[in-house]
Amino acid sequence: MKQKTFRIYLQITALVCCIAGVQNITFAQQIDPDALGYYNEAIRFSRSQSLFGSARVQAMGGVQTAVGGDLSAGTGNPAGLGLFRRSQFSLTPGFGLANTNTTFLGSNTIDSKLNVNLNGFGLVLTKIKDDILPDKWRGGSFAITFQRTNNFQNRFSYEGVNTRNSLGDYLAESALGINRDDLFVATDSIFSLQELAFNTFLIDEYANAPGEYYTLSRDSNDQLLGNMLQQESVNTRGAQYQWSFAYGGNYDDKFYFGVALGIKTLNFRQVKEFKETVQYDGNSIPSLLDYTLTDELEVKGTGINFSLGLMYRPADFIRIGVSATTPTFYALTENFKTSLNANFDNFSYQGVILNNESLETVPGTFNYTLTTPYKLNAGIAFFFGKKGFISGDVELNAFDQARLSGGNSSFTFNGDNRTIRNIYKTTLNVKVGGEYRINRVLRLRAGAAFFDDPYNNVDDIDRTILHFTGGFGFRPAPGVNIDIAVVNTRFNSAYVPYTLSSGEHPTTTTTNGFTSAVITAGFSF
Repeated sequence: MKQKTFRIYLQITALVCCIAGVQNITFAQQIDPDALGYYNEAIRFSRSQSLFGSARVQAMGGVQTAVGGDLSAGTGNPAGLGLFRRSQFSLTPGFGLANTNTTFLGSNTIDSKLNVNLNGFGLVLTKIKDDILPDKWRGGSFAITFQRTNNFQNRFSYEGVNTRNSLGDYLAESALGINRDDLFVATDSIFSLQELAFNTFLIDEYANAPGEYYTLSRDSNDQLLGNMLQQESVNTRGAQYQWSFAYGGNYDDKFYFGVALGIKTLNFRQVKEFKETVQYDGNSIPSLLDYTLTDELEVKGTGINFSLGLMYRPADFIRIGVSATTPTFYALTENFKTSLNANFDNFSYQGVILNNESLETVPGTFNYTLTTPYKLNAGIAFFFGKKGFISGDVELNAFDQARLSGGNSSFTFNGDNRTIRNIYKTTLNVKVGGEYRINRVLRLRAGAAFFDDPYNNVDDIDRTILHFTGGFGFRPAPGVNIDIAVVNTRFNSAYVPYTLSSGEHPTTTTTNGFTSAVITAGFSF
């Protein structure tokens, strides 16, 4: 349980959210949705920031509910498998480039990260009756697919001079009410952030106020030792994937249905390194020089869900599709640790000469479960003979229905679940796209997608995500298709490194741009 408490304190108020049109925020008095616990992880692992599917689907803004005939149907609307006429195998590699521009206390920092990945692959086995046979039951297709459904690859960094407060203030406040003797532990038995700060001499208890702490980043007059140069890098990686085992049937070339079992895997890793350097004036005698707090978090897990889809073609030029996906039931395990390195200038403190003080916590592990929201999709596609089509999808996500569970008699997720119900809402994502067939060999595609803000009146920040997509496909030989897609994703975000009891906290704003390219090679047989 001590490790669990430590893990909560290690979440030093990291909020990643979309902020449209904000140029600079220094110190804000806003609600921080990540300050109290795990409910931010519920949205992180429930809401996809990226499009998924084959290059054909991604090039069209992610539309697929009413289009069908693509391996992505195994993860989207499984009824689309009923439109296959031949068996197929496909492979989709890809790469992505994340660019960030972060503003913090009037300073801008640019960062980037390149990632090469496997977007997916799949096999469809089709058994369909010849058109000359009169039976209305035409047959169907069974598919095994592997899709990358969410992307965690990102990195941003920032720096700026803080003249008002310090991370040390947060560390001192977090120890309020703790007995000093309980913080003084063996260096190989450190579990909590407070123990770490105390044993590296960054905080200590007031002599005349037991249970209240001060930080050595302030002097005896409670003034900062100098201006604080604050720097941090936040590096995330990993992804969510889904194995799908799906079947789609075809009745009379008008009605299509599908069912799918999804096995989801999750791998998320985050490394945060926060450094604070004291900028002394020429009249001060240096004591504390700088300190660096490094926080490492890894979350892994497996989940299961089910999908049901229907598609109807009332005429050759139109298709209508709907699908429903149950909540995904995840079993998650997180591993975490932190380290703190403090550098002093040969400083004498209570009879001890301080220079370099470096400690780390005992690695911790925590198991819990997450139930993501259900998802409903509806789509319509209009076909223009053999020239192409346009299509639109709407996707409903009930984020306020996400649930966390686990813990024991000393810890429950009741507070997090109440917060989920209060600050999240049901959203409606919109996707549009189309394909134009230039000839039998070449096809051009384009699309766009709008992912709605999942927060419910938390503040005035807009957390929507925009995707702009394009690509082409060609058929170089019978039974061979090559599709290429480029996706540009844009959103703004804010990050809070720590929050004080007064509600004051330094805040960063980041302009995020993700550009990804995927190639799908398909072979029919």
